[in-house]
Amino acid sequence: MKSILLALDVENFNEKLVSISLDLCRQYDAKLWIIHVAPFPSDYLGKKDGPEYIRLTVAEELEHEYSFLQSLSERISGEKVEAEALLTGGEIVATIIEQAAKLDVGMIITGVNRHGFIANALGGNTALEIIKRSKVPVMSIPLR
Repeated sequence: MKSILLALDVENFNEKLVSISLDLCRQYDAKLWIIHVAPFPSDYLGKKDGPEYIRLTVAEELEHEYSFLQSLSERISGEKVEAEALLTGGEIVATIIEQAAKLDVGMIITGVNRHGFIANALGGNTALEIIKRSKVPVMSIPLR
């Protein structure tokens, strides 16, 4: 396995995912790709539509998420595992699946929160959808 994709939700960051990802990367001498998908189109900031304060708020949030991912990537690289961070936008599951194919990863790692039947039926479950759509193995780590 040449590389592993760690799909993170920056807002609900969990160190357990990083620890497990690092262990696997060391075991397989693999590169770690860290991805966070912001839930809006990548080209959103280039548009002049809508109020400026919304664009500025989104820009601040993206800057915070980008900084977080970069510092995490640097920290991991300091632990002797090659790591690279990606911040992109779009539909979360589709984007993760597309990036996994583009990067030719051997595995996707994601966290999963326990939701009840109703929540899963109405809102979906990102980890479950990744498992359904992925062409590579998916490791889903319980977070709570």
